[in-house]
Amino acid sequence: MYVLVRFEVAEFERWKEAFDDRAAVRAEHGCRGGSVFTRADSDRKVVLLAEWDDTDRAQEYFDSAEFRRAMTDAGVQRKPDVTVLEDAGEIPVELDDSEEDDERDD
Repeated sequence: MYVLVRFEVAEFERWKEAFDDRAAVRAEHGCRGGSVFTRADSDRKVVLLAEWDDTDRAQEYFDSAEFRRAMTDAGVQRKPDVTVLEDAGEIPVELDDSEEDDERDD
């Protein structure tokens, strides 16, 4: 399952360093990794999409004092918006013949 987390930070680099430093703690709670995004118009608005072992372990982590402390220490401005997601399938993509030819040329 996946967790989508949205929040705003005071300074992206400060937050990212603190976030990276806590990778082992996330792994102990069942995080398998994921991706970090920022909005195109502001690197202070951050979105995380992370895969977790199961819902209970993820929820335990996001409800923990450690998580709240980590977010505060990293400069998160407000309470993060946390959404638990289940994988419902892939997005199909069909390329037309000219796009397939372009890809083969690369």
